[in-house]
Amino acid sequence: MGELFRARIAGPGGFERFVALKRMPSEIVKEHVFFTFEVEEEGGFRRAPEVGLDNFLWASDFPGLDSPWPDSKAMGHAPAEAALGKAALNQLVFDNAVKLYKIPVT
Repeated sequence: MGELFRARIAGPGGFERFVALKRMPSEIVKEHVFFTFEVEEEGGFRRAPEVGLDNFLWASDFPGLDSPWPDSKAMGHAPAEAALGKAALNQLVFDNAVKLYKIPVT
């Protein structure tokens, strides 16, 4: 892969300059960026397959006033499971957090 990609970054004094990237920006994002979404908001989980399931985590608005708790699971999990499947839903609400935060699970 000899192709270089360009990215703009803020330079001294706020001026932008271009830097060469040896990999596509999407590859860098997949290694270093995680997105969160609330399962009751369909836009989030419907975007997960486009970016990659490995980079998405379930989020909660609890204890916010507009949180669907205590009905979060019924309101959000059912549509997400219907759209993505049970394995993908488990990855989004459990497996990815375990991996990212290195949570010991026995």
